[in-house]
Amino acid sequence: MAETKETKEVAVKGQTLDALLEWKLDKEQEALPQGFNKRKFISNAIEVIKHNPDLALMAKADNKNGRMQLMSCLTRAALLDLDAANKEFYLVKYGNSLEFMISPKGARRLIVKYSHKPVKDVSAFVVREGDEFTYTDEGGNKTFTFKPKPFNDGEIVGAVAYAKFEDDTLQVEILNKKDIEAARGQSKAKNSPSWSRFYDQMSIKVAIHRLSKSITLDFENAMQADSLVSGIEIENNKVSAQKADNPFEEQEQDVYVDAEVIEEGADNAENA
Repeated sequence: MAETKETKEVAVKGQTLDALLEWKLDKEQEALPQGFNKRKFISNAIEVIKHNPDLALMAKADNKNGRMQLMSCLTRAALLDLDAANKEFYLVKYGNSLEFMISPKGARRLIVKYSHKPVKDVSAFVVREGDEFTYTDEGGNKTFTFKPKPFNDGEIVGAVAYAKFEDDTLQVEILNKKDIEAARGQSKAKNSPSWSRFYDQMSIKVAIHRLSKSITLDFENAMQADSLVSGIEIENNKVSAQKADNPFEEQEQDVYVDAEVIEEGADNAENA
């Protein structure tokens, strides 16, 4: 990384991380969303970093590159007013690189807050063998029915994410098992505990990330839009039209790319 005035400032020993983050956010003041609570954002972010050994090492005063990456990722989260304590985003370390990842909970919040068309509800679920699911799209009028089989622990055959707008119309994203596996296969962490232990939650993550890319979002500025793109690295191609009588039939699809959050434990899966 080239030595710049900014990198020198970030590397100043004795500067606390919260002071550096406040300095960084002040530089981006005009791009921050209306109503942004800077002190709350900084406090919650610092607490999360303190309890993550990898992030705590990056935050040390003599780790110039680490601090630069933390400032960059946290600024992206601030531009979208996402809360670390509420697990609306994650900071994920891959080797020597740190990446900003929007969680499904964060994606839901962004859809509700910024959708051009007012949204009533955003939700997602998996469909298992034995469940009843039908989907129709007639002239853009999308409808579905879902009747899960009680206590069903059958194999997952797909995932669905939807937004219900105030006019009661729907935006629906449907993934069959092949779609989910294609996303997993392109992930940096396809064999992580998240995928092996919490396949249902990771499938929902892929579906709701896809949904967030299919809805028109009216951000306050271009920097916010860029932060969304960087925080949800998923496929740009739309899935082909699914058959109404069998929405989860495995068809030939393009390969989808999804950025993976490496998180362990049931708590992380529930908030994925």
